[in-house]
Amino acid sequence: MADHYRAVADMIVRWALSESKHCSVEIAEWFPTEMDRQRLLDLLDIGRPKLCVLSRQEKVDAWLRSWPLN
Repeated sequence: MADHYRAVADMIVRWALSESKHCSVEIAEWFPTEMDRQRLLDLLDIGRPKLCVLSRQEKVDAWLRSWPLN
């Protein structure tokens, strides 16, 4: 069973693999503390190698840069 972090990470990966330009995940709203955001980012790092192989990591990185995470 997935917890909230895993479910959101799955949503981000599903979006990265799609042709959509918009990701519906609201990081600042869904993960209000730095610790919460870091836990999500750590989980996303686990999928980084596979996304790199599929040439989709750059899409996720660009999207993450667009968020004010601090």
